[in-house]
Amino acid sequence: DFSGRQSELLAGALRALGSARPHLTLLHVTESPVARAFGRVAADAETVDDAERLETYAIALRQHGFAVDARLGSGDQVRELARLVAECRAELVILGGHGHRGLWDWLYGTTADKLRHRVAASVLVVPLGP
Repeated sequence: DFSGRQSELLAGALRALGSARPHLTLLHVTESPVARAFGRVAADAETVDDAERLETYAIALRQHGFAVDARLGSGDQVRELARLVAECRAELVILGGHGHRGLWDWLYGTTADKLRHRVAASVLVVPLGP
């Protein structure tokens, strides 16, 4: 989600994968007002920045021997992630857990919890702390 903890999430994901070198697909959903209104044809600054940032991570992983592609969605985070997961036929989805608990989960829910109900893939949450 580009909250500043992406490196921590990628490190946790790579630890979970161990020595395996599966094909990776990096997914991100831009949630700007323009992206929500215009979907995949949005071209606002946030969408462009998100695409560039996602590709930067893909390049770094390729340099470490992974086959990687990146897919950018737009709009509702859970709905769009579920669509992207189905589209790329993912077997495992790795998400960062931000440590929300109690009232925050009740108010906002969790992306991981909502997503796991919408995909056929296994979902692994890498704890990122509060």
